[in-house]
Amino acid sequence: SLSVQQSPRHLTKRPGNTLKMTCSHHDRNYDKIYWYRQTDGQKLQLIGFLSFKQALDVAENFNISGDAEDEGFLGSLAVRVEDTGLYYCAVSKAQ
Repeated sequence: SLSVQQSPRHLTKRPGNTLKMTCSHHDRNYDKIYWYRQTDGQKLQLIGFLSFKQALDVAENFNISGDAEDEGFLGSLAVRVEDTGLYYCAVSKAQ
């Protein structure tokens, strides 16, 4: 079965600090990594995703990089108060 790791598990940042999170799976059959945010128990919001090595549909204030067949990164050069929430990554195979 596929094992997906997201790190760090817990992260606290002050507004203006940089942010970097990692999502890894090490199965080259999976070529997409999706990043989501959930705020106040609401629905998951798509921040953007990585398809192979290309970042697509990335929300304002965030950047996505890496290789979706192995390891992807979600970052921000300056987090804002409104970026508070729970962050999740998910992976998928090509359709």
